[in-house]
Amino acid sequence: MKINKQASTIILSRIQEKPIKKRKFMPSPYMKKSLISTSIILALLIMMAHWLTSTRMRPPTSKADSRELTYVLTEERGTPSFNPLHSDTLLNVVFMEQIVGTLVKYAFDGKSENCLAATWRTSDNGLRYTFTLKEDLRSEDGARITAEAYHKNLLRLFRLYIQANKDIPVFERLRGFSDFRNGRTRDISGMIAAGNTLEFRFTANPDGILEFLSMPYYGFYSDTDFNADGSWKNDRKITATGPWRLTAFNENSVLLQKREDWPREDYPSPDSVNIRMLPFPEAANLPPVRTIINKRIESARDIPPGYKRFLGTPTDLVAVVLSPYRDGPFKSQPLRRSFRAAILHAAADEKISSEISRNTLSFYPGQAFPGVQEISDADFRSWTNRPLSVVTSNALTPEQLKYVKSILTKSADSLGLKLEFKSEDRTKPGWKERLDELKEMDVRVVRVDIGGSYEPWVVRMMFCSRLGVSFPDPSGRIAGLTGDMTDRTTKTAADFERIVSEDAAVIPLFNSAFSWLVSKDIGMDNFSPTANLLRFEKVQLR
Repeated sequence: MKINKQASTIILSRIQEKPIKKRKFMPSPYMKKSLISTSIILALLIMMAHWLTSTRMRPPTSKADSRELTYVLTEERGTPSFNPLHSDTLLNVVFMEQIVGTLVKYAFDGKSENCLAATWRTSDNGLRYTFTLKEDLRSEDGARITAEAYHKNLLRLFRLYIQANKDIPVFERLRGFSDFRNGRTRDISGMIAAGNTLEFRFTANPDGILEFLSMPYYGFYSDTDFNADGSWKNDRKITATGPWRLTAFNENSVLLQKREDWPREDYPSPDSVNIRMLPFPEAANLPPVRTIINKRIESARDIPPGYKRFLGTPTDLVAVVLSPYRDGPFKSQPLRRSFRAAILHAAADEKISSEISRNTLSFYPGQAFPGVQEISDADFRSWTNRPLSVVTSNALTPEQLKYVKSILTKSADSLGLKLEFKSEDRTKPGWKERLDELKEMDVRVVRVDIGGSYEPWVVRMMFCSRLGVSFPDPSGRIAGLTGDMTDRTTKTAADFERIVSEDAAVIPLFNSAFSWLVSKDIGMDNFSPTANLLRFEKVQLR
């Protein structure tokens, strides 16, 4: 964090001595002490004045001369938490990606690269992964990060997630994991630490393991952040095990400092990062100096002076989720399918017009659309006595939100239904669990990064776990389709699209691209249009 030093001035008064007659004078012992003390004080004052004039009286350093990056979140609101249990939300992962060390990291080019691991290899037809950790790794508190420590750390995380009824994708396929989950063993036979290597042995194809190991959900956490019973001590504190450490935190700002004991990049990356949470009108007024603003800009004409727009590929999906769990009309598959048909008819008449959004019919771009299946005898009359509760995403732009509300209102009107719109409330504890369970709303509008094409492990995480978006799988057929995660044929992708269409619990509306506003003194060479999460040590300051 840069501190603007305020100039200070000290005025030393000149001591005027009255002339005295020359005479022989013998100072008393008391007077000798006074003279010595006065000399010492005067010398100290002169030294202090010299120090102040040589340091504090220099003009304050401008941000242009510093290596502090300002990163502004305008769309993800709420209070950050550094608890591993909360690391699967986009708001928290922005911070935790920087602070928490993981075996591998996702590079801006979409490939995995080393982080805490120096190398890794696969064997046994892809059922065994061996990671060799780097030497002399330490967390912020000085504790060594070794293969044995990482092994112990993962066991503690697994226990934490099991107790909280959270999912553990991929690693549930480790040998001996079932016995560990059921409490029959304290260790997992398929996870072995020996020397500086950590080995994972799976019973089935661990598709997506590198992607999962790059997430803070499976990162390395310091012992000092846990209570004796394995619970997390404080959601607002964390000990750094990655390249950045937390230096200050409040409701609207998180300050990070590059760790001096972490290898520095060979280009001018930031020394510190001030992550601020501001509404866009206020963020747009920030000086365009060493600043990146996370904001979806609909049109180039809306770019503030001094910034350039970095536009990503449209890999985000905005979808309507109909709750099959709430006591309402959408417990019924025929009524969900009828509402889906009404939404698609409304969307056919009213297209979204934007540089960052494009309408879609299928879940994944380029997949065959299964078609609209009308339900002629669908009867909503028993649900017209109360408005249906609709919770919209805070991450939508005003234009996107307006479009979504228009489509849903037209669909409801055609079926004789009334809607009550609410926005996500992330201020109360347990907000994510309430949204994921879909028991307090009839309809939820979500925006989620789905990737560019169908991958079974991604689909399984979204539909068959409580990580991230937690899409419903009311028929259980998506879990069956992705269970083995070995068939990557076009037919499998087509089967997935058909199931989504028939279950009618998730209705795609449009794809959306992320965009950043970047001040012109920041290089873009390390950025990829497929990356929607920054690693601050990769940012280049010009």
